[in-house]
Amino acid sequence: MSEAVPIVAGKPADRSLAIAYPAPGTYVAGASSSFARNAALALLPILATLPLAALVLRIGPGQVVEAFGRLFSEGRGLPALAFGLKQAAGSSLVALLVGLPGAWIFATWRFPGRSLARALALLPFCLPPVLVALGFVQYYGRNGIVNQVLSGFGLPGFGAIGFLYSLPGLCLVHGFYNFPLVLDLVGSALSGIAPTRSEAARSLGAGRLRAFFAGTLPGILPSILEAAALSFLFSFFSFVVVMLFAPLGSATTETEIWRLYRLEGDPAGATALALVQTFLALMILGLLAFGASRLSAPSSEGVAGRESRKPGPIGWIAIAGYGFTLAVLFFGPLLMVLFGSLTDRQAFGAASFPAIGSWLRVLGSGLLARALVDTLVSALPAALIATACGFVLANLWKGNRMRADSLASLPLAISGVVAAAGWSLLLPTAGLWAVILVEALIALPFSLKTSLHALSLLKEEGAEAARSLGASPLQALLRIRLPAILPSLLSSLAFSFALAAGDATTPLVLGVPDFEPLPLAIYRLAGAYRFPEACVLGVVLALLSGFAFRAKGWTFFHA
Repeated sequence: MSEAVPIVAGKPADRSLAIAYPAPGTYVAGASSSFARNAALALLPILATLPLAALVLRIGPGQVVEAFGRLFSEGRGLPALAFGLKQAAGSSLVALLVGLPGAWIFATWRFPGRSLARALALLPFCLPPVLVALGFVQYYGRNGIVNQVLSGFGLPGFGAIGFLYSLPGLCLVHGFYNFPLVLDLVGSALSGIAPTRSEAARSLGAGRLRAFFAGTLPGILPSILEAAALSFLFSFFSFVVVMLFAPLGSATTETEIWRLYRLEGDPAGATALALVQTFLALMILGLLAFGASRLSAPSSEGVAGRESRKPGPIGWIAIAGYGFTLAVLFFGPLLMVLFGSLTDRQAFGAASFPAIGSWLRVLGSGLLARALVDTLVSALPAALIATACGFVLANLWKGNRMRADSLASLPLAISGVVAAAGWSLLLPTAGLWAVILVEALIALPFSLKTSLHALSLLKEEGAEAARSLGASPLQALLRIRLPAILPSLLSSLAFSFALAAGDATTPLVLGVPDFEPLPLAIYRLAGAYRFPEACVLGVVLALLSGFAFRAKGWTFFHA
């Protein structure tokens, strides 16, 4: 039976958060027709590109070309593109600077509370972006706790210089959201590296630094590049965080597409920018696939990986310093969501803490009940659809594993705004079902890669024995493979639910009447400076996502 793998199977091991290129391996699926395999291989690329194709065909290629020239001649396209690339590059750099030391610490040293500390370090990757943004507003905002503390010491606060609502602040928020990807990817690669190459270099007289470059770096370089590329892509497609924290007058291609499509009634301009954005994302995924095939880590099959050791004085200093940095810079904002929900502020009057006035107002108005119901009726079906489709497609896709992984990554090149806008044209009267479909497609690549990796670890003797006894392919699938990888499917279901429950982009772009799930309600309340009420809904959203993983047994956090 296959061991439960993380929510998103990755290259280094079944402990990885990565969403691209799981560990090499093939699996032998049940017999299926060539037509079914080819149809399954073509299904996901078609679904991924259909929204963008719908936008182009609905508007007309000629109008899109004309809008392309108009936008870039008027000076709107290039600034949005330049700022989007700049903030994505800066965000990836922050994620690397924060994630790489953590990867080294968790892979090198063994200390009490290590598993819990690693679980907390990986937590931000599972949180909804709107919740992370809300915490940073409460912590680093003009009236945030950091500014108040610094002002109490007579020092200028961050809010006075506009730290949060600037390019560095935007990169900090994105770096917080993506550094767990770096930590887990590179940390898993470090843990799996056999120490023989570094030891050989040391035995030949090389120093620690030279031995690292000769023996360790080649093994972790693919994971570093992979994590950097994925962090770049996630930041490039960021929407809610950019809308809240981008400097005044600045926009990325993602936010500019939304403004053109929803606010300015210029679908041709939005489509022109979407084509540019998708082309760049495809280039990043292509470079990632090329790098994965060229920069393969040295094989250590059959060799014990890196063994962690008890830290010495320097190790304890590094662990304490890293933990303190994360607690002050990054996890303080998350605690501020809980703190803010227990703060009662009427208009611009003095705030009181602890107080439950914000909870009473949200409960009494019925806002919480409506938002919670809207979240469940959209996120649960989306998660079930994504998990079921991922499992079925994984069983149909066989043969060239790299090709299947590349096709599974293709939907990542289509942003949430573009997907929602395209499907709103294809399904103009679908309403809630359009939201469910788009959120399921967003989660599908993650679910599919999880099932692909779980099946690659599954031994096929049981399925073959069942087939030899007369079981049909469907019976072997449901009775043998499905129970064997059920823990992985439950992990996939939990993560898919968290993704859908925390998605504010799709309902915001589609604009379904009388539909306001928790993330959209939080975004609206934060925009109206009703931060205590927004924090109340944020706590509920965090508990909802946490309950999904807790019900699964926290397979995701097993180190």
